[in-house]
Amino acid sequence: MAESQAPVVDDKAAMFEGVAPGILRARQAFLRDLPDLLANPMFDRWTAAYHGDERIAFAASQREVIQECVKRGLSDDDCFVGMIVPFDDNAEQRKSTAPPRRRLCRSLLPSPLR
Repeated sequence: MAESQAPVVDDKAAMFEGVAPGILRARQAFLRDLPDLLANPMFDRWTAAYHGDERIAFAASQREVIQECVKRGLSDDDCFVGMIVPFDDNAEQRKSTAPPRRRLCRSLLPSPLR
């Protein structure tokens, strides 16, 4: 018997249902800047963090970027961390209906050493 597959998401609003407005706004800023960042091969696979419309961190290391979010005391609901790689918005809509991650800053940091 074949396993059932998750239905395809056709509606972008449904895909982001439950995602904090701050994350969505920061994500839009990231996607707005992405073409310019992709134009420079030096930034391939670098990581950028956005808070609202502003890029607040940019580095080759994801850890550095996330640490800057934490240093600034940003809420998990107010920032977006993305990697500089080609992006296809249509492909994202075709993914499963699994809800997007809601905690993007602090959740990626390792637990403190004891």
